Amino acid sequence: MVEDVGGGSGATTGASAAVGGQAGGATEGSGSGVDAGAFVYEPAADSCASMTGTECNGESCCASIVVPGGTFPMGRGTEECDGCTDGCPSAMWRGCLSNEQPEHPATISGFALDKYEVTVGRFRAFVEAGGGTQVNPPAAGSGAHPLIADSGWSSAWNTSLPADRAGLVANVKCLSTGETWTDTAGDNEQYPMNCVDWYVAFAFCIWDGGRLPTEAEWEYAAAGGDENRVHPWGGDVREPLPANYHYNHASPYLAVGSEPNGNGRWGHADLAGSMSEWMRDSYASDYYTTTEAGCADCADLATGTTRVIRSGDWNISAYALRAAIRDGQDSSGLHTSFGWRCARNGP
Repeated sequence: MVEDVGGGSGATTGASAAVGGQAGGATEGSGSGVDAGAFVYEPAADSCASMTGTECNGESCCASIVVPGGTFPMGRGTEECDGCTDGCPSAMWRGCLSNEQPEHPATISGFALDKYEVTVGRFRAFVEAGGGTQVNPPAAGSGAHPLIADSGWSSAWNTSLPADRAGLVANVKCLSTGETWTDTAGDNEQYPMNCVDWYVAFAFCIWDGGRLPTEAEWEYAAAGGDENRVHPWGGDVREPLPANYHYNHASPYLAVGSEPNGNGRWGHADLAGSMSEWMRDSYASDYYTTTEAGCADCADLATGTTRVIRSGDWNISAYALRAAIRDGQDSSGLHTSFGWRCARNGP
């Protein structure tokens, strides 16, 4: 069901194609700078099948927002990185990293991106269904971007999944403090799930009817497409920023969507802070040099075990909340600051 809500390292390429039910014109909403006319729909997601549909801020935790396709300047140009503008208190606000450069045009076909990061409650449904293990791995080729060849699950990754449910549950207890998983349902169900590696995150999205977003898709949503926002919410740099980070909340134990004034252009929550999110792409610090001339539906599918993470996290400083910030982590990494959300091919 679609609901219209107003307000509130080689590169693989494919042809542009728009997803149906795109948002209307880019009209600024009030407060958080969310576009009017964005379309939210509840996908046929197994992870919310047994929920009432109001667990996350009065709506389904599986709400997904259709992002209209377009072209935007991915990364940051050097002219945007020299010193501080817009009243920010120090150069670190606009200081860019070399792996964000050169800024280059990227064209994104329409897609859907989950409004919220995957919650503990959603992940619990996955565990109870027997997912995320070598006993029940994803089918080869599943979870592919429809316009990017060979972007789906590889059977070679099956052995990187935990052997069984006991192994999976042991992994998500990665530290004595900071993990959001509990063995029985309780007060943590709306917290973002953490201590999950790239393989299990990808397997979850496949089971849930989606896929991991590409790095280009994610940045497009975080930067507000052609608005090229510094932060998902816009240009306001006054601390505390509307995000869960080192100087505001600084805790993994915060329900998803708790800072609505930090929502992105199309209404996505926690695109800055909360959890660093796994992307489909492999990570290379010089990847942008290979796409400098521009690309369409790009993804770095190079072999290797280092994957892109985006968004900063609950224990990071303000500089890492920028839409263009990027980093790489080992695919098997387990940490209390690692989470994810799923992309989908639209209603």
